[in-house]
Amino acid sequence: HREERAAKAAESKRKKEEEAAARLKREEEEAHLARLKKEEETIRRRLKQEEDARMAQLKQEEEAADRLKQEEEEDEIRLEEERAAAAKIEEARRREERAAKAAELKRKKEEDAAARLKQEEEEEEKRLEEERAEEARRREECTAKAAELEREKEEEAAARRKREEE
Repeated sequence: HREERAAKAAESKRKKEEEAAARLKREEEEAHLARLKKEEETIRRRLKQEEDARMAQLKQEEEAADRLKQEEEEDEIRLEEERAAAAKIEEARRREERAAKAAELKRKKEEDAAARLKQEEEEEEKRLEEERAEEARRREECTAKAAELEREKEEEAAARRKREEE
């Protein structure tokens, strides 16, 4: 009996020890599993943070790229406006140049016309002077002829009187 009880007690003790060992093993496994879950959660959080950081960086890079593109577009627009303004200035300069040339040509034509007019006036004055001189010469000739005729008449009258007196 005693051996049986001792065997039963030993068996009971062994079962209790096995159960305690199984419980301990289970508790260790549960603790290990809890640690693994905690580590997994930590890793998930870290991965999420890293992903969020990458997404934030990507978003910043995209925003920077958008800003750069917008700046480039604005620079291109400004450059186009500057080119247009330069073209307008150049066109205005050419117009002024053409106007200055036209004014110079007009001034030269007016000078040439004035010189021609002055020459024509001088020639007309010379011709009038020559006509006046010719007219004065003819008048002198006429006056001399009239004086000659008058003298001849007087001579004839004197000769007639003298003949009549004789």
